[in-house]
Amino acid sequence: MSLDGKVILVTGAGRGLGQSIARAYAAHGAEVIGVSNVRQELDFTGELIRVEGGRATMMCVDLANEAQVRQMVNRVLERFVGLDVLVNNAARLPRKLFRDMTMDDWDLTMTVNLRAAVLLCKLFLETMIERGGGSIISVSSGAAVRGFEKETDYCASKFGLEGFMRSLALELRPHNIAVNTVTPGGVVGTVRIKPTSMTQNEFEMLPIQERARWDDSMILTEAFVYLALQDASDVTGERFYAYDLAERIRREGWDIS
Repeated sequence: MSLDGKVILVTGAGRGLGQSIARAYAAHGAEVIGVSNVRQELDFTGELIRVEGGRATMMCVDLANEAQVRQMVNRVLERFVGLDVLVNNAARLPRKLFRDMTMDDWDLTMTVNLRAAVLLCKLFLETMIERGGGSIISVSSGAAVRGFEKETDYCASKFGLEGFMRSLALELRPHNIAVNTVTPGGVVGTVRIKPTSMTQNEFEMLPIQERARWDDSMILTEAFVYLALQDASDVTGERFYAYDLAERIRREGWDIS
């Protein structure tokens, strides 16, 4: 399955699932733009993609800083003319009891997990319309449909992201832009990838037995490649379990409906 000619931006590309998504897109021929606020992790992702024969441009950006986000979008549009696929993957998960959480904690989680996704959709919308369509994919969570202790801010941000994406799908259907959400994991099979809040350095410092508990997030990437290929005439306004969709693609091939 080819993504040749597609320009794709992935936030949170420095580690974990975001890194795996970026690698998969590059492996399928896309021009990948990776965004993260941790330079060391971002550089590692870029080098990994290039070693694997892909093309990638890394941009260190704090998604909580609107000025930096706008500057990054301008750089993307100047260099690549437009964007075909936007993947909102970056998120923070501080894990605090509500009674211990400050409003600054709450605001930062909402800014990174929800507002940044809304802002990026807003800033890239016109170029996607001009290019005749595209795909917007936001990484959701089980926290978007259920509550978890110590995750009041995270759950609220993911509930909000789901509502935003469902509504946006309706508005962008006439412009041939697919809008979907994906949550890691599955129903037909279980998968455990390391938490988004865990840095690569923190992961590598864990005992070997602890690291072995986490699955390689590359097993989910067929789902993201498939959704990057969609436009509004195909699949839009849906919520997917990444593992289930990836397994179905591996079992039935790319021409699933």
